[in-house]
Amino acid sequence: MLRKVLSRWREGRRRKMSARWLVRMHGPDAFRWRGHFEAWRQDDPENARTYDRQLRIWSAAPRLDAAEPVPALARPILPYAMAASVLAVAAGVIATALWSTRAAAPLQIVANGAGPRTVQLADGSDVVLARGSELQVAFDQRFRRLALTRGRMRLRLQHEQRPGLLRAGSALVRSAAASIDVSVGQGMTRVIVLDGELQLARYEEGEEAGVKLKPGELADVGNGSTPITPRRARPSDLNWSKSMISFDDAPLAEVLADANALSMTPIALADSALGVQRVTGAYLMGDNEGLARSLAASLDLSMATASDGAILLRRKPE
Repeated sequence: MLRKVLSRWREGRRRKMSARWLVRMHGPDAFRWRGHFEAWRQDDPENARTYDRQLRIWSAAPRLDAAEPVPALARPILPYAMAASVLAVAAGVIATALWSTRAAAPLQIVANGAGPRTVQLADGSDVVLARGSELQVAFDQRFRRLALTRGRMRLRLQHEQRPGLLRAGSALVRSAAASIDVSVGQGMTRVIVLDGELQLARYEEGEEAGVKLKPGELADVGNGSTPITPRRARPSDLNWSKSMISFDDAPLAEVLADANALSMTPIALADSALGVQRVTGAYLMGDNEGLARSLAASLDLSMATASDGAILLRRKPE
């Protein structure tokens, strides 16, 4: 009698642990749990069998396949609640364990160091974030959702069945596998395709209104209704991942456009005619204040702070 009671207790505990692992390993921070999960799975053959059985139930449940995808990062993904509803209906064994667990919010990755930060995501994709950049990650059963809320990143999206959905400023990117460079600036998002193909659209208009980008092409997406027009990328568009950004006889307007894509403190010109002046030099990535001081000194300009917080460069009074 005692053996039966202990056996049932162990089996119930194993099912609850398996349910927790099922949710963790399908969440945005699965890579953090990988080592502990494998140790638990190998500790007892019954652990592996229980997990595999619940995984088959999860994968085969029709409710998941028919579910409408939530808008990209419009709200936190609820993997614990989803797992509870599916497994409780299909197996009737672990609803309590899953419903009682708090829903997981998107994983937030911030590059606060002196240089770029490299991160590998749970699906094997690689991300390089420029200093000061911020990325949110929320994977579910159907989509790999990302949101670049500020700064710039280089993403190598690993190929798999779930498509990747990236929101960056006013842009929406969809791809199964691609290497891309994305920057969020003041009122504009720039997307460059290094490898693979993607669909680029204005977020408010949805994927149907988008255009295809091929390797070597870039496109800018603004907040207005200007059409998205792909064009060839220049070598200078791709050198941001180094700590120093260099320019060789480049127009000032072009230098500022690239610099503003990497900083939350934009530099503006009081007179657009100044944008034709040529610039040669290098500056620390993301350091717009230092760049503005160097430009003011070399071009004999003055600096001021605009009402919106931007650094304003203008001619010195005569």
